[in-house]
Amino acid sequence: MSEPEAQADRWPAGNLWRPVPSFASPPPEAARQLADLWADLDRQLAQPQAACHACGECCDFPRRGHVLFATKLELDVCLSWARDQAVTPEPTARRRLAAGECPFLEGGRCGVRPARPVGCRIYFCRVSSTEQVENIASTAQQRLRSISMEHNGTDWYGPALAYLETNVSNFR
Repeated sequence: MSEPEAQADRWPAGNLWRPVPSFASPPPEAARQLADLWADLDRQLAQPQAACHACGECCDFPRRGHVLFATKLELDVCLSWARDQAVTPEPTARRRLAAGECPFLEGGRCGVRPARPVGCRIYFCRVSSTEQVENIASTAQQRLRSISMEHNGTDWYGPALAYLETNVSNFR
């Protein structure tokens, strides 16, 4: 069997991250631990001068050719936060998602900045120490997986826009 055939057996075309899970309100303790992780990550990333300047370039997925990956837990927390803050109405989210855009990008800025996933926090247009950022990101991903497994029972990690599109009816 050739390598492409072997991969096709393991990863059916278009179904690599399927099924995309449904939204569920995150457990409060999981949301707290995730907020702690995000705060720690933001502090650590300030040291190698990788701080985000909120220019919105990384959120312009079609132009940058970027695919954001995130865990179900992160996306549950992010979507819950967006709903509580009334960040993006459902019709707007549907339109943006259909165009392959982040539904939370508001006027070139992140509308869910306090609740953005790790993938958003570790994507930088410019950074002074790539190796240091990669080490910080790897540690954060391991910690994220542990929190997800402990509270969510799953470590689903996939394309964030696929999750948001699947759960677009949870926007308000």
